[in-house]
Amino acid sequence: MMLFQHNNTGIHLDSGSTFHVQTNEDDFKEGSLQEIHGGFHYASNVKGREHYQEGIDKVFDSVCKLDTRASDNINSLSNMVQDGFDVFMDTKRYNSFFVTRNGTTWRFGHRNGLYTLVDKPAGVTAMFHDYERGLDNNDVQGYCALQSVEKNKEGFTNKQVKRANVAQSGYHMMGAPGAELFKLAIGGNFFKNCPITEEDVNISEKIYGPSFSTIKGKQKRPTSKAVVDDWIEMPKELLKHNSNLDSCIDIMLTNNVAFLAVLAKRSNSDSVLN
Repeated sequence: MMLFQHNNTGIHLDSGSTFHVQTNEDDFKEGSLQEIHGGFHYASNVKGREHYQEGIDKVFDSVCKLDTRASDNINSLSNMVQDGFDVFMDTKRYNSFFVTRNGTTWRFGHRNGLYTLVDKPAGVTAMFHDYERGLDNNDVQGYCALQSVEKNKEGFTNKQVKRANVAQSGYHMMGAPGAELFKLAIGGNFFKNCPITEEDVNISEKIYGPSFSTIKGKQKRPTSKAVVDDWIEMPKELLKHNSNLDSCIDIMLTNNVAFLAVLAKRSNSDSVLN
């Protein structure tokens, strides 16, 4: 879901109105304006007025009356609910109306006693809208916590941190050759008028850690230990004279460590397995 951003002068959400009104023809979809047969008459506390055109607005994709003499754009709360919009408001959490349909969320914020569609990024997203409702965001399949390096900057002055940032930037401009090669290039004066020092690179490593650009493709899995085959072939004479053996198996505990003890009665040979 997303928070819609509107650039009009203002659309007010009105619970007392029974229809939508737009004041500018440019706010309607192209070709959607049409004549109202017989006109549309409405009455208010001040006076009545006739409307003769209606169309589909660009913001909410709803039928709106065109009134060029009106002072403001009005959206009817009851009509929006009738058109399938979900409307939510909880003043204990946020003094705004949240209007949602087809995965898009709009916010009517409180302004000068009216609830007006926000026309600037207000930092309120659909996820925040669900949070304000006390609901989990079901659109999120997983979470990934970002690890900050702010704690690593402790113990360094602001000047050292700034120089470390310059070193980090220069390191990646070089194509991330590796910290040792980068320091070798700096120490060898390969770059003319370079303000970066080896100390800056060392501090950059302590703050930001090893570069993933360097690690990727240059590291491999450590070689596993070879499996040693320590089986010993038994002499033929021993097998010939001890073909029938009675094996005894038991568990032996030594210093609370369990061992499997095997004893052959006739040959008096034994073995212990951990």
